Amino acid sequence: MANTTSRRQNYTENDIAEMAARLRALPPKKKSTVGISDAIAYLKKDLRSALERGYTLEETVEILNQPEDRGLRVSTVRRYLATTKKGPSRTNLPASES
Repeated sequence: MANTTSRRQNYTENDIAEMAARLRALPPKKKSTVGISDAIAYLKKDLRSALERGYTLEETVEILNQPEDRGLRVSTVRRYLATTKKGPSRTNLPASES
């Protein structure tokens, strides 16, 4: 296996400044998806608020599954709602596609 590329081992200050500028210009990279535990941790405050306003867990899960079935089940939401301590930062979740 022959080495077909030469490696540049010395860099000028301009090279380094250019590389640094490229890295600083990178936008924050968002996750494209999250797992169910992170999703429920993110929604925990809103779920609890809906429950305090008189909605049942079954009703809230039905609402969450609209307009298409997202596969959320009451038992799964109940389990993760009970086990989530502190939700992830909302900035770490995927951006909404609105």
